[in-house]
Amino acid sequence: MRDGEGAAPAQCEETTYLTPRMRAEVAVLYPEVDPDLVADDLMCHLGQHTEGEHYAIVYDHLPGTNAGALWTRWTDDFPTTVLLRPDCPSHSPELHVPCGHFAAHPGPHSWQTEGRA
Repeated sequence: MRDGEGAAPAQCEETTYLTPRMRAEVAVLYPEVDPDLVADDLMCHLGQHTEGEHYAIVYDHLPGTNAGALWTRWTDDFPTTVLLRPDCPSHSPELHVPCGHFAAHPGPHSWQTEGRA
């Protein structure tokens, strides 16, 4: 249970990986990124879903408290884009745990799912 809200829905957990082309794109578009901290193995962090795009964090070490994170999305096999997304501003009502997703994400907040990111 999360913050008295009853049973938590499951996390999606659909997986893929960051292709070498996408890794090179991250290095070119975001030269300040530490390549050793870029995620290669990706898992969708959103609540369980059967339709729509999957989203995973590629890099979550940008400087600054409101810097957001680099995310990727995919629908079939592999991600095709890297997105700089601001962090979701929501916090759980009782424990004040911040949501680990991006702003305006679909589905439940991360503290509301089992296996939360």
